[in-house]
Amino acid sequence: YCKRYFNTMFTGWDDRGASATHELQSLQNRMVRRLAKDHLDLPDEVDVFVHLETPRTREISKLDREREKLKKKLASSSLSDREREKTAESLKHNRTMQLVAAGRAKCNPLKQYFRQYLQDYPEGAPFLVFAYHQEVFDALFELFDSLGVAFGCVNGRVLKSEVDDIFTKFYAGQLRVLVLSLAMTAGLNLQLADTAFFAEVRWSPGDLRQAQTRICRQGTQHNRVKYVWLFGAPIDREVYEGCLKKENTLRKALNRKRN
Repeated sequence: YCKRYFNTMFTGWDDRGASATHELQSLQNRMVRRLAKDHLDLPDEVDVFVHLETPRTREISKLDREREKLKKKLASSSLSDREREKTAESLKHNRTMQLVAAGRAKCNPLKQYFRQYLQDYPEGAPFLVFAYHQEVFDALFELFDSLGVAFGCVNGRVLKSEVDDIFTKFYAGQLRVLVLSLAMTAGLNLQLADTAFFAEVRWSPGDLRQAQTRICRQGTQHNRVKYVWLFGAPIDREVYEGCLKKENTLRKALNRKRN
């Protein structure tokens, strides 16, 4: 049910669409789907979008120029199938490196933002910060440590025994901030927090939604939870909007009431 085609202008193989959706919806008539929003008492959800003034570094400019060259090359009708596939893979790699560069360029603006946020809100519910690249984790670690804020950090470099201790402290209300990897969010109940900041985004809408549902859970004491998206370089918003399109395509395919 994936509408896959070769996009010669941009990414090579593109599988963001959907096909035979009526057939898929017909098959779902044999199933009973229970949606959380229909059966659980969940808080209201609010999205807040913040643009951080991020410097346009040489690295970002170089990657932008490289991207334009690769797009022009993909548009050429003289490429062989092998050359086209190789160029498409190079373009995907370029987009990955742009995300890395964007995270690196955003480190200081992120520090400034959270320093000001903690000055404006010295007390309150704990909050989460989601990130992905190690340099961003290091910058956040340095900031919260320098401010003397009680925080925990969980990513792929933290030992399992330490992770358990961090979550125990969080559940006991001993931490104001919990910095988490976007790749390690499934199954966590972090409803003590009422706000989740997204310092970075990923191409996977499933990962982003998993991160959101860490605080949007049954039993929370908060009437409303807030997701704050911190965008820096243009690619941050591009990835976020790309995830929205993927999620909407999936929702339409899985919802029998929609076409």
